[in-house]
Amino acid sequence: MKLKLLLLLGFLASITGGCDKDYFYAKSETIDNQNWPKNEIKGFTFSVEDTISTYHFIINIRNTTEYEFQNLYLFMNTIYPDKSSSRDTLELILAAPSGKWLGKGKGFFRDNLFMFKHNVSLPQKGNYRIEFLQAMRKDTLTGIDEIGLRIQKNQNRS
Repeated sequence: MKLKLLLLLGFLASITGGCDKDYFYAKSETIDNQNWPKNEIKGFTFSVEDTISTYHFIINIRNTTEYEFQNLYLFMNTIYPDKSSSRDTLELILAAPSGKWLGKGKGFFRDNLFMFKHNVSLPQKGNYRIEFLQAMRKDTLTGIDEIGLRIQKNQNRS
């Protein structure tokens, strides 16, 4: 019986452990009590040594069905290894115009993936930091449970 349990646990660990094998980087940050204040930064730091490859950048958002908007605006700050920085504004669509939630999930939560940069090179070696702030017209945004960043190394060399 113990052997079967260990084999089952090992199999489950190999399945779940393999989920992020395609990602160079993958991390998520929870939004406390699904309340995201305007000034609360959710940040991700990763190190780059390979400046020749290109990468795809993906945001994952988990929202609740109590989220009151169709979209989510984010400010994205990128801090480069040389300490220079840039800021972008992103709009993520979480629901269709009809009000039907997009993404995967049943019940209270919906998960969405958004590729926001495709085939991007990272020309500097060192630590990069990407920070997200909610940019909606509310001081505290309710209904966003989690935000994550996934970076996938492009396997197709042109």
